[in-house]
Amino acid sequence: MNQDSLQDGQFHDCMEARHGSVRENSEASGEHADQVCGAALSGRAGSIGADTEQGQNRSPATKTCSGALEGGRRRTGAGLDERTGCGGRRGFGQHGRQRAATVGRRGSGRGSSAEETSASLAGHFAGWSERSTTDCDGLRKTSCGTGALDVATVGRQARRTEGGRECLAGDGASETKKNELQPHRSEYWCIPPKANAEFVCAMENVLETYQLPYNPEEPVVCFDERPVQLIADITPPLLAQPATAEHSGTLARVDYEYERCGTANVFLFTEPLASWRHVAVTAHRTRTDLALQLRWLVDEKHPQARKIKIVCDNLNTHDGASLYEAFPPAEARRILSKLEFIYTPKHGSWLDIAECELSIFSRQCLAKRIDSIELLTAEAAAWECDRNKTQTGVDWQFRAADARIKLKRLYPKVQN
Repeated sequence: MNQDSLQDGQFHDCMEARHGSVRENSEASGEHADQVCGAALSGRAGSIGADTEQGQNRSPATKTCSGALEGGRRRTGAGLDERTGCGGRRGFGQHGRQRAATVGRRGSGRGSSAEETSASLAGHFAGWSERSTTDCDGLRKTSCGTGALDVATVGRQARRTEGGRECLAGDGASETKKNELQPHRSEYWCIPPKANAEFVCAMENVLETYQLPYNPEEPVVCFDERPVQLIADITPPLLAQPATAEHSGTLARVDYEYERCGTANVFLFTEPLASWRHVAVTAHRTRTDLALQLRWLVDEKHPQARKIKIVCDNLNTHDGASLYEAFPPAEARRILSKLEFIYTPKHGSWLDIAECELSIFSRQCLAKRIDSIELLTAEAAAWECDRNKTQTGVDWQFRAADARIKLKRLYPKVQN
């Protein structure tokens, strides 16, 4: 009976220390309360009664519990709580420590009776309300604070509790691509053959030509051509309007409907080391048109040159036969004797610098609708004049030694 009363009083004090550790939110008080509760729940608090001799047979858990109760709290006057930074709360504070210390001393086996212990505890619990039903069935764990939160995903609601929603198929981060594979899309590309001796031979021949120093008697000229579709507007476009105080500005507006007016062809010559380019517009792309442009290059552009090196791709009209089809044999031979064709490899037209100039010409001059050859000729002449005036050159850095490293897969493997 004495042990039951003592355990009941110890249980009350454990509950008080436990609630005190929660409300004080202190790590030290929480450790003391956990030690007290551990001793009370494990049944070892019964060894605090009179059946122990001089406190020598107490278990380590009981000693720890008693030390925690004796060491941490002090009683203030008039039984009021005294806490740093806040007012006293009911049943918690400094006088709670004194009560715990009293229980620890009386349960140490020094001959105190269970009645004295109960009377002392009743004095301390005077004015307290009755315990609720939830307090009677055992000690409860304190709140552990907020749980782990999911990492906020870009574009999604943040601070969701972990496990609060199920993982659905396709539910991932918004920065991932919607469709990584798009089989309906494709693009045209120069795909070189692998381990092809013919390809690497022509490639290194072009690269070595680009490394030659400038020589007015043997200039290096790059040549290319492209077709152009002539398109006219059916509905006149609306010009761009600047922003004013009354309304905001607008971009130029072009109707989606258009009219096709035929095609034209553009020949482009450029000399990278001399920083010039020439654009010629013709109605067709025939051998005769090309022969006329080659005669212009020999007779008008470089009349003093002994040999002109022309870098071009493998189009069917890019050869000396075009001269024989357009001129008499003597004239064709005279022009051809001053020309040396250096061809880029098949599937390697990107080695032609003239393609870079054509790309710039397309973006800067052909980005709008042009409905006639006359307008195209005027636009091309204006672009040529402006580009030549700025002396824009080409600094080609890719060499044969770099190709043997970066394009090693294109070189055939030699068997010793």
